[in-house]
Amino acid sequence: MRGRDSEWETVHGLLTKTGDGRAGVLLVNAETGMGRSLLLAKAAAEAEVRGFAVTGRSVTGLGRLAPLEPLVSAFQDIGASPAIAYTAAASERLLPAIEELRALLTERSAERPVLVWLDDVHDADPATLLALKMLLAQLAAAPVGWILARQITAERTTEADLLFEQLRNEGARSIELRPLDHEATVQLTRDVLRAEPDQEVLRTAAQTGGNPLLLVELLEGLLEEEAIVIEDGQARLIWNVVPMRVRTTVQRRLDELKPDTRRLIEVAAILGLCFSAEDLAELLDRTPVELLPTIQEAMAEGVLIETSTAACFRHEIVWQTIVQMIPMTVRQAVHRQIGEFLLERGELTAAAAEHLIAGASRGDARALSRLDRAAAQALPSSPSTALHLIERALQLTDRRDADWLTRTATAVETLTLTGNLEKAESMVNAALAEPVPMPTGARLRIATATILHLRGRAAEAQAQAVDALAAADLPADMREQAEVALLLALTATPDQRTAAQRASEILGKPERSGDATLIAARILLAVSHWGKGDLQEALGLAREAVGEAVLGSVQARRTHPRLALASMLTDARRLEEAQDLLRSAEQERSSLDHHAWAAGTSALQARIHLAGGRLLDAATEAAGALRLAGESGADLFVPTALSVLATAALRTGDMNAVADQMERFAARLAEGQSVPDTLRCTIALAQYEEARAAPGGSPALLARLRMSHDQCRRLLVTAPETAAWLVRVLVANGAGPQADDVVAIVSDLAGRNPRFAFLTSAAAHARGVRRKDAALLDEAARSPDPWSRASALEDCGVALEDSGARADAVQRFDQALELYQRHGAVRDAARVRSRLREIGVRRRHWSRRARPETGWASLTESEQKIAELAAQGLTNRQIAERLFLSVHTIAFHLRHVFRKLEVGSRVELTRLSLERGRPG
Repeated sequence: MRGRDSEWETVHGLLTKTGDGRAGVLLVNAETGMGRSLLLAKAAAEAEVRGFAVTGRSVTGLGRLAPLEPLVSAFQDIGASPAIAYTAAASERLLPAIEELRALLTERSAERPVLVWLDDVHDADPATLLALKMLLAQLAAAPVGWILARQITAERTTEADLLFEQLRNEGARSIELRPLDHEATVQLTRDVLRAEPDQEVLRTAAQTGGNPLLLVELLEGLLEEEAIVIEDGQARLIWNVVPMRVRTTVQRRLDELKPDTRRLIEVAAILGLCFSAEDLAELLDRTPVELLPTIQEAMAEGVLIETSTAACFRHEIVWQTIVQMIPMTVRQAVHRQIGEFLLERGELTAAAAEHLIAGASRGDARALSRLDRAAAQALPSSPSTALHLIERALQLTDRRDADWLTRTATAVETLTLTGNLEKAESMVNAALAEPVPMPTGARLRIATATILHLRGRAAEAQAQAVDALAAADLPADMREQAEVALLLALTATPDQRTAAQRASEILGKPERSGDATLIAARILLAVSHWGKGDLQEALGLAREAVGEAVLGSVQARRTHPRLALASMLTDARRLEEAQDLLRSAEQERSSLDHHAWAAGTSALQARIHLAGGRLLDAATEAAGALRLAGESGADLFVPTALSVLATAALRTGDMNAVADQMERFAARLAEGQSVPDTLRCTIALAQYEEARAAPGGSPALLARLRMSHDQCRRLLVTAPETAAWLVRVLVANGAGPQADDVVAIVSDLAGRNPRFAFLTSAAAHARGVRRKDAALLDEAARSPDPWSRASALEDCGVALEDSGARADAVQRFDQALELYQRHGAVRDAARVRSRLREIGVRRRHWSRRARPETGWASLTESEQKIAELAAQGLTNRQIAERLFLSVHTIAFHLRHVFRKLEVGSRVELTRLSLERGRPG
């Protein structure tokens, strides 16, 4: 009776009502196996304990053959004569027979309450149904309780259904034994196993769809066949098999069906758990109209159900059992047939791929050729489907086969796109260890270049792409792929002059190149111009690349120009536009199934958060980016994430966290990886060393900050907030000429780009620090970057204090303190409080209002917003889009929400939210 508390309460109510001298009727509706018999047995036992006269029977299929037979059999327990049934066999004696039964019940109920139960009423004959209708009406004032149970089906209306509907309209109580919920399924699983089930056992139990009969049969069968072992009170599934108990139950159910219906169900099972009537009709070479009667019978018998889009097997375990009962050779042939017609129809879904895979076997050249064709068809839109297909083809291909290398190349390409770069690199290296004929050799080198670029090894990537381009008679499509791989790798090269020259040559003759090559060239040229400080021109090129990619080929869109443009806009602190671009970039990346770049969008999101002063969100997103990079092997994006984590940790004063990130970065430098964000990481490392350095200068720090003019310019464009810090540190360490060079470079950038406020402010800040000019520092405090505004105000306070303007200095320090505290820059705020103390002004440590550790009041503002949206039913992705955060950030906050509210699911969260909204 697990999960039947409310139903059992209804039974109790009926027995109490009848025991008090009033008639009552309870209608029980349930599918097969939902526990009707158990409920009736417990009700009868409870009634006997209460002193009832109890009688009842289960109607069998033969009940239709003899009028009143079910009632007469049931009433024999309280004195009915079997002769009544024979009397009722003559139609003119039916009413007298019913009257005799009424009299019997009247007599017995005068002595004590009576409970009459009748199961399987759907099989009752018309005379029995008529008698029930009459008896219920005639005994409405007698202490007789009735429990009538029937099996409900999907597509059939019987006389019993009409009777139940009428009784419901006349006031009868009705319950439906629905499938067990998750909690009840877990409890019943524990009951049967007498142990705590592991997750695999629970997943297997869930395949019964909450049907108690199937669940018990499954678990007891698994125990009998030793598929479950119990040790120390823990039940563990050691292999997943449909036990003979379940097979026998399903076999018995199939044997009761008509031959045509059974055949339809068996073929449908090979199609899948859910299937379309059109596919089934095509497979059986029938029209959907011709299949209608058999489908309706299968639904009426509860084997199939109808959803809004397809027909499905009601219980997954039944579906699995039917599939396993079909001979393997037959299954394989049908899978092959299904895969072929779906492929011919042009519907290469994941399901179609599964059929093709299931229908293939070693040595079957035709089947393997179909897998090749399907993988090529899936590769542009669904690399994960293509990977599934090609990996199976490779498993069935002998290494000596001429097609093995071609299939290996496809596998490498799909692994790269889906984000398994380590496996892809290992596979391609093994393939290239021996001579490879062209053009497959060039194809493998192009794939290698793409892998190495994403792994942050730009020089190696360039070498592989150049080797591929040097191949004679390279097909046009491969030449374009090689050129794109080279151009993307060149975006990370220190020699931007050579890279820009190649991009310019390509753009100068656009008719010679495909759209992907032209877009990659524009991205490369935009990156080059951005690094040189030609910002307007860079943005123009990047916008052109984005515009061309919108309607471009799949290969063109996989160059991800939106990310390049969003990165530049983030540098320029045009964060709203950058966020919009990133959102659309992530949607496109997801639609292209290009998981290898997932860490890139996440790392850029972290940068946007950092630039907006949202340190916690920035750190959370950066940690997510590192996790994604670790899963995929996309080391290209790791320095971006590390630089964000280190900068956020520096501002919050978590020096241990900074040390951890910088140690990881130093290890990558030792590996010789060249990546775009190396400069940002290098500055974060220098800032960490400066924070730890003793007063009086640090030669090691000066050595760290030694960089070329080009490197400095690129750094100040991509991290303008570092200009003032560089000047301050260089002056403090006796490197005045070097500090002047920084001022000159940032001033030149600002002069050449007057429309970019972030550079104007950065230049004013650097000059103000070098000259100790409060007016310039006040000008710098108009920066679009909140942390830079606070830093400029702090430096302004220092300059004013040095000039003796104490009151003005205090004002600037207070403004800086408020900004630092608002954005969580704890370490910077502590430094400003120290400055204020030195001039005799004490400020209390700013903190948020004290919050309890649990409950709604413990949630931060961000957590409250996210909790409210989750309680409204929005998914993590929908919440992310609504709040301009990433899915990883939402998941991070929701974990804290669940912990603080002490809930374990969204259902509980919704309940708490509703209760909170009610007036107290």
